[in-house]
Amino acid sequence: MTDPEILEFRYPVVLEDFHIRKGSGGKGKWNAGDGIRRTIRFLEKMDCTLLTATASCRRSMAGGDPGQVGENSVRRKDGSIEKLKAATPP
Repeated sequence: MTDPEILEFRYPVVLEDFHIRKGSGGKGKWNAGDGIRRTIRFLEKMDCTLLTATASCRRSMAGGDPGQVGENSVRRKDGSIEKLKAATPP
């Protein structure tokens, strides 16, 4: 996960939002880690690759509750939002 200062220094982007999704981790004897939300605005036309661990299913262990599923989406210049497909579970 690139530091916001480095991301904005190296690329023509603005990090509009970056926060922990409180309560998104599963509950149980040991609560799982919460996920994050990151919104990046591109200032120029760019190609990018997302390296994320978004899965299409929820899992839990030892009787705990599963955490929330993450997602990746693209908000186009016209305001439309395209939800990207998740990785298929192994």
